[in-house]
Amino acid sequence: MFPSIIYSSPQGSGKTANSAELLQRFSLTDLIDDWKGQEIPSVGTLALTHLSPSQACHMAYRRNQHITLVTEGWKTAEWFRKLGVPNTTLSNSQLRDAIRETVQALHPSPFGGALTAESRFALQAHLDALLAHEDGRAKLSEI
Repeated sequence: MFPSIIYSSPQGSGKTANSAELLQRFSLTDLIDDWKGQEIPSVGTLALTHLSPSQACHMAYRRNQHITLVTEGWKTAEWFRKLGVPNTTLSNSQLRDAIRETVQALHPSPFGGALTAESRFALQAHLDALLAHEDGRAKLSEI
């Protein structure tokens, strides 16, 4: 049996509709749809979530679970830079909190588990996107 996976993708991206294909793709047998941070068995389970990569990593880390995080469909910082304006409904304080939490997730405690290279890349892209949002808001406030 294969280790469990948290699959993070934006809301409405087809996770539930394609869950059978995802289970087959990752050779897993059990499914948790709409995962929000609850305990996940260490093997055989695919947990689908629309939590951002940093939130999903943080939730698993809080439970001291060493589970692979797979992310697909999230926009990268470059996309937001091309857009030219912030594209988030987060308040300024929520945006600052998200940046802080993502930085913390990128630098886990020495007592916790290490991130996979794929998770680290996804978190860094998410952090870049959050910073691009913050930068876009700062530029708009100068106008």
